[in-house]
Amino acid sequence: MFCRENQLRLYDEGKKEFHLITRQIGDDGIYRKVETSNYFVKSPASEDVLVISLCNNIADGEGQ
Repeated sequence: MFCRENQLRLYDEGKKEFHLITRQIGDDGIYRKVETSNYFVKSPASEDVLVISLCNNIADGEGQ
């Protein structure tokens, strides 16, 4: 889902953002849900598409 080709395809389709919920194991061995939000931004200096990524831990019961 986070491969470069998929991100550029979503941008070309007019999407401005992309959200994905995954599980991530902590140092304590416990899995927790994490939402990663990618926001697409056109570079003002080139033809590149930039991505701003934010990660948010989701408490149990959220994001369902």
